[in-house]
Amino acid sequence: YFLLFIRFGWTESQFRKAEPFVLTFVLYPLITAILCVEWELFNPFLCRCWIASYPLGCLENDEFECIRGERAESLKTIFFTLPVAASFVIVCMSMILLCLYVFQMES
Repeated sequence: YFLLFIRFGWTESQFRKAEPFVLTFVLYPLITAILCVEWELFNPFLCRCWIASYPLGCLENDEFECIRGERAESLKTIFFTLPVAASFVIVCMSMILLCLYVFQMES
């Protein structure tokens, strides 16, 4: 929001046009949660429920057969790690662009 408003000078009408795209940030977690429930990926993991195989460690140990969550590790990367990494990059780039813009305005 701040990058678009300060750096690029977006108006209220431009924000209203882009508002439906903000729905993506609500739908992504909802859809991934529904998929995790459907694919039985939510299992006990240490002290919480998380995307994991069940029983814990069955993917690393051949002594145990996985009851569910065989795709847990790859889907954890897709559903969690990639969005967190993308968010971090977006925040860092936004702050850099804002700082550069302010420095340019001051000089």
